Amino acid sequence: MSAALEELEAEEALIRCGTTKGDIVMHLYRKWSPHGYDRAVALYEHGFYDHSHFFRTVPNFLVQFGISYTDDVELQKKARSTIPDDPQLDPPIPFDVGTISYAGSGPNSRTSQLFIAYAGLPSFGTQLWETPIGEIEEGMDVVEKFYSYGDMPPWGKGPVQQKIHGGPSYIEENFPLTDKFTSCHVQRLQTADERDAELTDPTDDVTDEVPPELLERPEQLRHAETKKPDTEALSPSKIPTLSAVAAVALLAIVWWWWRWLLGRSQQKSSKSN
Repeated sequence: MSAALEELEAEEALIRCGTTKGDIVMHLYRKWSPHGYDRAVALYEHGFYDHSHFFRTVPNFLVQFGISYTDDVELQKKARSTIPDDPQLDPPIPFDVGTISYAGSGPNSRTSQLFIAYAGLPSFGTQLWETPIGEIEEGMDVVEKFYSYGDMPPWGKGPVQQKIHGGPSYIEENFPLTDKFTSCHVQRLQTADERDAELTDPTDDVTDEVPPELLERPEQLRHAETKKPDTEALSPSKIPTLSAVAAVALLAIVWWWWRWLLGRSQQKSSKSN
């Protein structure tokens, strides 16, 4: 396998989106679901999800989205075309709070609709089309604040999907508190270095370590260190204190002065005799 192909298979993307409740960051992984990843990233890059509603929000279950209001006919046509299911990895990626996957209605039925799991339910991931493509990297607390009108019919009284395709007026008039995307920006991370750099907390750059250049000893210091006595000879117990040295010096001076006086006295005595 070529290096370029390996990089493509390992590609990841950060989808930074504004919503009516705050900002979120989705982290998508191509190796989890290649077909699903390619479709989702392409749609985000073309602004497909901008201003679209989170039309199905069910606490402790999921939040679903992916019906666009774009006037781009070709983009709408592309989004409604189906993509093949991606096989589950072995072991499969587990569903947890914040896991992102496609919604579908049968084998090879994935189009543009995605959902974010509010809980890691055992039922998630049991269908062929429910292969995770990513997770909420930041802002799950924002996602959990999305307003809920209940599940869609027949399980609840929320918005009817078929009526959303005509434009935002259906939801805005009948379900005005429904949250939505404002805009999204895609950042593809194609190399390991890019991924590590982008996902590193800026505070991680702050360190107490001394820069290597400051650990370099000046040449003269390194030279002097090669000539230092062995450490045993300089152990603290063997190094005389300054006061002791001064005392010895003082005694030597007194002794020398006393000998000098004694010598002078003897000379005077001999002359007088």
